[in-house]
Amino acid sequence: GVLKGMAELELLALDSRESFLKNKQYYQRRLEEEPEPALRELLRQDMEHLDARQSSTAASRIKPSS
Repeated sequence: GVLKGMAELELLALDSRESFLKNKQYYQRRLEEEPEPALRELLRQDMEHLDARQSSTAASRIKPSS
């Protein structure tokens, strides 16, 4: 219902690697531009979270089956 009310809408279907890289670049750019220390810290934490998610996803792919 929410989407029906929008005059213009763009949907992107990206693979997870492409999406991760774009998100990482966005956070890095915002971190470089943000003057507020508290917001910089939140951006840094978001970047760490992305890295942790990528690492755990990669590790789960290479675990040997029991």
